[in-house]
Amino acid sequence: MKFFRPTIIVNAHCDLPCGVYDPAQARIEALSVKACMEKYHASDDANFKARAISIKEERSHIVKEHLWVLWTDYFKAPHFEKFPQLHQLFNDATKLAGAAGTKGTVDVAVADDLIAKIDEIAAILLKQKRPNKKVSDIHLRVPAQAEFVGLVRSTTNSVIARTELGVDELEDWALCVGEAFNLVINHQPSSGSVDVEFTMQSGGIQVEITGPAGATLESVNNSDIATQLAWTLLREVSDEVATSLGADGAITLTLKSRVVASA
Repeated sequence: MKFFRPTIIVNAHCDLPCGVYDPAQARIEALSVKACMEKYHASDDANFKARAISIKEERSHIVKEHLWVLWTDYFKAPHFEKFPQLHQLFNDATKLAGAAGTKGTVDVAVADDLIAKIDEIAAILLKQKRPNKKVSDIHLRVPAQAEFVGLVRSTTNSVIARTELGVDELEDWALCVGEAFNLVINHQPSSGSVDVEFTMQSGGIQVEITGPAGATLESVNNSDIATQLAWTLLREVSDEVATSLGADGAITLTLKSRVVASA
């Protein structure tokens, strides 16, 4: 009778499948592996070191699983034809996460090599996801409240992902625009709105963040540590940073980067 047939257990990325594939999952686990190695070397506690090794090995295997899903489920024959280095990249990355790599060593340099390979895979995925779409100008308006910084950062990620920036630079830009958002609401954090305008230009991208009315330029240039750190990030990440004050007292921070939008 069919009721007594043996059960077959099948493992899958998702029961739908969901269609969500992101190298960030593998990268986060690889960063965890690296952190475990660093904590292992920094500790003199034998029990702690043993725990760090155990977690490192577990996370290394999870990295491999995430890479396998991308390799076998997401990428198809046309991708491998367009990017012939993909097979070798995945082979190198999975080995770097295996017994001959991070799973079997506490050498932080090996973890760095693994993260670099994942970043190469991520860069290819970003290039092919929207190969024929151009980014039009995007306007975002959100309340001038600190809890909306996450929305601003995620929108920035989505827009900047369509440029030629690398994975690390995408993260830097999301943080950069988020800090600019925090700066323009610094004087009036609970009222009004903030407008974020993304404009693709020939040879680069421009982001304008305009805060609520009633500010002064001094409000974004005070000497507290958080503000100074924010300005340091803006200047490090952006090629150009400009500040202007509208007649209504609305501060606009303009960030420019000389990158090429995907065709």
